Amino acid sequence: CILLDLVMPRMDGFQFLRQLEAEQADHPPVVVMSASVTSAMLRDGQAGRLCSMIRKPVEAGQLVAAVRQAVAG
Repeated sequence: CILLDLVMPRMDGFQFLRQLEAEQADHPPVVVMSASVTSAMLRDGQAGRLCSMIRKPVEAGQLVAAVRQAVAG
């Protein structure tokens, strides 16, 4: 499972996800974390096969549930 933040120094999370898709079609499940989730982000994420998107600050139980869901398929 990949835990991915959207705000990163060299590329944003969706750029990373698109590059991952291009290089590895059968990549691990992805859980995105963001302080502000918009409908455009969700639309972009669906194109990149996101398992889930959770709003930061993330509570431990929420993160564990998202990872369990991601690895369960």
